[in-house]
Amino acid sequence: MRWALGLFLMFHGMIHGSYLLRQPVPKQGGPAWPFRVDRSWLFSGLGVDSTAVRMLGRQLAGLTVVGFLVAGSGLLLGQEWWRAAALVASICSLLLLILYYHSWLLLGMALSTALLIGLIWLDWPSSQLVGL
Repeated sequence: MRWALGLFLMFHGMIHGSYLLRQPVPKQGGPAWPFRVDRSWLFSGLGVDSTAVRMLGRQLAGLTVVGFLVAGSGLLLGQEWWRAAALVASICSLLLLILYYHSWLLLGMALSTALLIGLIWLDWPSSQLVGL
């Protein structure tokens, strides 16, 4: 179970790295790129400068990627602190996905929410389950 959860955390983090990539050239009739930090339903509505909106989005995306990679690595290495890293990464993930909302990213929101609930309220996964 430790390997499955550790690799999942790392993969979940890398998906957030899509916010840091250059948007691909749209194809005629193709879907819109959902990983955009140049627009935020909240900040754009408040008239926040677009440079600040992009910078905040990139910072949140970077923290999320690094946080999940650290959490997954810590879990794979049998470190107790992996939970703290996963908690911080989950919070950053939810902030990013909520502030830069796109309906395609609901699964990511659900996964990060489930991680938060599991880590905080359910004390999941147990140390025995992940072999710590």
